[in-house]
Amino acid sequence: MVSSATTRAGRPLRMQAARGEVLTVADGDDATLEIISPRHGVRPVGGRRTLLPATLHINTVDVAAELLASGRYHTLVVPLGTLKWITVALGDRGVSPASFGLRAIGTTGYPVTRHARRWIEPLWHAPLFDNWSMSELRGYAHPCRGCGYGHWHGAPTWFELQNTTRNVGELIATMLLPHGERMPLIRYRTGDLMERGPLCARTGTRGLRFRGRLASSLPGRVLSRDLLEVTEATPDIAMEPHPVEVLGIQRPCDIGVPKARIRGDTIEVELRYDPARFAARAREVEVAIRAACLRRTEIALMAPGTLDFRREARKL
Repeated sequence: MVSSATTRAGRPLRMQAARGEVLTVADGDDATLEIISPRHGVRPVGGRRTLLPATLHINTVDVAAELLASGRYHTLVVPLGTLKWITVALGDRGVSPASFGLRAIGTTGYPVTRHARRWIEPLWHAPLFDNWSMSELRGYAHPCRGCGYGHWHGAPTWFELQNTTRNVGELIATMLLPHGERMPLIRYRTGDLMERGPLCARTGTRGLRFRGRLASSLPGRVLSRDLLEVTEATPDIAMEPHPVEVLGIQRPCDIGVPKARIRGDTIEVELRYDPARFAARAREVEVAIRAACLRRTEIALMAPGTLDFRREARKL
């Protein structure tokens, strides 16, 4: 079986849990505000965690700001797309995110690029932790302060890498008892390409780092994570508007998905201008992409409106 994220519908696989199989995450010392995408449903929480579903309404920002301003919360867990939207909206209101005094922000959804980190961390005065998780598995991989790679926290699961090239391969997951009694996943192809880390001195295990989706990468040549890194940092490249921009909830603010993808053996990139009219600048963009990706890959620079990334922009 292949991860539901690779299907045309892109809906999470609804896992059936046996009685008493609900995963509870141990609360730390910090009270946590967790903002989730409604596409994942509402999960039971307790202890020092507060759950806030992110909806496409300006009240999402207002409620989040009110909760964070209370001073109760020291940690925020939030989809990266929603965090970008809230950051821009708070700036428009003249509110400094640093005033909330957060100690850490854990992100989900899209990977955190170096460009996003340089923008967001100084505004919030808090470090970003790029978490990896799947709807099908109860738990998450949290980046380690020691080795920098993600270690799994959650239901017992056996992970392995398949077709490894340069220490990167597709992650395969198998549920271990008592997890998955009612709906077990055995050698489940996640569709995620992960890099295996070194032996961690703190945990005695090897962590993993997300490097992209198998369906949108050329393993051994170009990984979708590397393509995202360069395209999000290049202002010439067009972005599919975020849903809050499309609906007019938030002014246009370039927080959407860069319109670049791998199709066949070619990297397709949509520019904000016709590359034929600004040929010299277009060549500079191509050079920048080639510097981040392998040179033998074809790059097709396209005029505005060529690529449709509406599906990729659905995540909050």
